[in-house]
Amino acid sequence: LDGSLVYIGLERVNQVLRFDFSKGFTRARGEVVPLPPAAGKLPFNKGLEALAFVPKGMPLAGTLIAISERGLDAKGNLIGFLIGGPSPGQFSVHRTDKFDISDAVLASGELLVLERKFSWLSGIGIRIRRIALTSLAPGAVVDGPSIFEANLGEEVDNMEGIDAHLTPEGDTVLTMVSDDNFSLLQRTLLLQFTLVA
Repeated sequence: LDGSLVYIGLERVNQVLRFDFSKGFTRARGEVVPLPPAAGKLPFNKGLEALAFVPKGMPLAGTLIAISERGLDAKGNLIGFLIGGPSPGQFSVHRTDKFDISDAVLASGELLVLERKFSWLSGIGIRIRRIALTSLAPGAVVDGPSIFEANLGEEVDNMEGIDAHLTPEGDTVLTMVSDDNFSLLQRTLLLQFTLVA
């Protein structure tokens, strides 16, 4: 979200649409956001998965951050794009332990990246990594510490979405949601945690 503007990623075709909700709310017509040519080369159904818009007053204000689920650069890191804003370009997120990116959100002035992995042997794993917003730049390979990790033993599932909000007391609350993919083996869960500085 950017005020009345809503950005939506279309993962399988690697496009981003922008809707101006001040022009008809949910009946607003979408327009295609111009992306770097490299975005069109991301893999089918593993492309642009995470979007976050940087608001005014923060580093990279006016930038749409778009990160692929499993589009990899030459060194095996996850490809991301800075679209618009003061310094557009391509960057990478250091990939470890075969985690893919499922979503991202800005919270407490940083980019929090939700990641997940799955194998038939080890099951589902999720984590949240904290990445400094100031480290994002064209050509950069960014990384950050894990602030949350869980697996099936902690009653998580295929966590696909993350958001953040501030409480009246000033606490940052993270909300995560999973997708059951219409499978009898998966669940749709809503989890909330308070972010501890």
